Amino acid sequence: MILESRGYTKIAPLEPWVPFSFYSDPLIDQLLVFSPDSKDDLTNFALVHDGSLLLQDKSTVMAANILHTMISTNGSSNDDVIVTDIGTGNAACFLAALQSKEGSVLAFGPSPDSTEKLLAKSDTLNASNVHIVNEPFLQSSCKDKIFKGVRGILCNPPCSFSGVVDIVELVVEEGEKILPTIAKGPCDIAQLPRYVTTQYLTLKHALSFPKVTSVVYFSRSIHPQENEHLIRKIADELADSQEDSPFRLVSVDSAIREALTTDKSYYEDLINMKNIPPEIASRCLRVMPTAELGGFFIATFQRMAVKSSTILERAMERGTLGTVPNKAAPGSKKHKKSTKKAKGKPKGETAMDPTTASMIKVRGRSKKSAKRK
Repeated sequence: MILESRGYTKIAPLEPWVPFSFYSDPLIDQLLVFSPDSKDDLTNFALVHDGSLLLQDKSTVMAANILHTMISTNGSSNDDVIVTDIGTGNAACFLAALQSKEGSVLAFGPSPDSTEKLLAKSDTLNASNVHIVNEPFLQSSCKDKIFKGVRGILCNPPCSFSGVVDIVELVVEEGEKILPTIAKGPCDIAQLPRYVTTQYLTLKHALSFPKVTSVVYFSRSIHPQENEHLIRKIADELADSQEDSPFRLVSVDSAIREALTTDKSYYEDLINMKNIPPEIASRCLRVMPTAELGGFFIATFQRMAVKSSTILERAMERGTLGTVPNKAAPGSKKHKKSTKKAKGKPKGETAMDPTTASMIKVRGRSKKSAKRK
């Protein structure tokens, strides 16, 4: 293997670090985790420059992998996905590697001067199924035909980045647009409302796309206002929704929660002190910052299937179907008449045409993602 020939040693996930070592992440097949001393060497590594290895934070990889798993379980890897804030393009390119050759990644919100860089990165990473949308996600129309094949959304709006440990890596991950934010220093609680408003609007917009079945909300904040409080508000609104196929907050995979929850006592404190219902805290993934891993938060929403009888009842309540006529009693003249009229008519079923919206095909090989510790 190329890494071994360069002097790297592969170890098991729970083994102590040795100089220039790495292991395969037990939760994500495409993720390699490297020892802290390998940071400078990896930056200058040919595999990074040619796109074979993509250096990024594990939290971004985790959010993208959870979304891919959700849409693959409930749909197929041919489905298109959206990334609401492209940043440096790492999340979009990783999703592109997970998607099949027919699935596209629509990435929103690059600055005018970063578009060319993002296109160059996707070309280097052979992520030709990444399609950059040069407008803010909140200005998009969920009914636009370009989104008819979208089934999943990675919702990663701007946040306070209060869970970030390494500021330098944050700039590498998010790009230069983050500099004005971190230049102000740690986010003051008084500044949180402006983030929360954008986060709320972004998540609500993501949940409004009619064909979408899976939405993953992701932040690098440790503030409950940006995380559990926001999700509780959204979950309460969804519970009151009159949609025929509503979204619901669902639990992040228990194996992932168990492996990544570094401070389990924090959940009890959160529930007791921050007015967070257990059903909210227990379904989301909150990782507190450590020396090796930045803090982040993930919540997952899934569209629920509703029985046709329920849809009919709701339509009648809204007055869109009128009333259902009473059935004629068997043997009556009305029953015989309707039976006679039905004779000779072919029986059939109504089927929806399959919808695909593959805009750009993937070329080249799948890429590995690398996490520096």
